[in-house]
Amino acid sequence: MNPRKVYLMDHGFAVIPLAYSENLGLLLENIVAIELLRRGRKFCYYRGKGECDFITDGDESGREAIQVCWALDENNQQRELDSLLEAGANAGASSCIVITADDRSTFERDGRIVEILPAWQWLMESFYENN
Repeated sequence: MNPRKVYLMDHGFAVIPLAYSENLGLLLENIVAIELLRRGRKFCYYRGKGECDFITDGDESGREAIQVCWALDENNQQRELDSLLEAGANAGASSCIVITADDRSTFERDGRIVEILPAWQWLMESFYENN
């Protein structure tokens, strides 16, 4: 069993450590965690060769593997995608999503569709589904 991760219910508390470190990816991960809870989704994280931030419970759309990073670039793309795809395959996820600050694309890798979404678009999905 993996150790638990802790998320802040108030994002305002998350900016305090930013005075010492600019890890905006952690803040974005916290925002995604709170939104998943707001949507009523249960989740855990996956740790294998790499780590995937969220594996959601299965609902009508199926289980999702979600990786969160501020930006995908040549320094982290291989690591982030390898971890996401490993987690998605092992967890039986029906979709693999990378949530970033503002990157957007869709591609196929290892026979799976990977969707890269900006956080604002992912956050708005439930709004449009409910209205």
